Amino acid sequence: MNLELPEISKIALGLINPTIDLAHTATVASGFGGTIPIPDLPGASNSNSHSNLIGIVLLVIALYLALKCKTDSGRIDILQLILAWCCTPCYIVYRLLNPC
Repeated sequence: MNLELPEISKIALGLINPTIDLAHTATVASGFGGTIPIPDLPGASNSNSHSNLIGIVLLVIALYLALKCKTDSGRIDILQLILAWCCTPCYIVYRLLNPC
């Protein structure tokens, strides 16, 4: 009598090591202990590249606005740079409402 363990049990016991092709993952689901890549579905569109591009453009705008605002002595304010980097959308709104 040969009893075969299910694949999930083998993974849990460490008998096999599943590999995930990270080149074909669409998004990342965050959980209690970390992140898990979720594979792409066939025929599904991947909008992560568009959101990354928008994020980079917003970051460049925020850094430009932060570098444009200098202190009275003409030096760059490091706090403005940190705020622009850490909270980009909020900083852009703040600088548009309160220009230098």
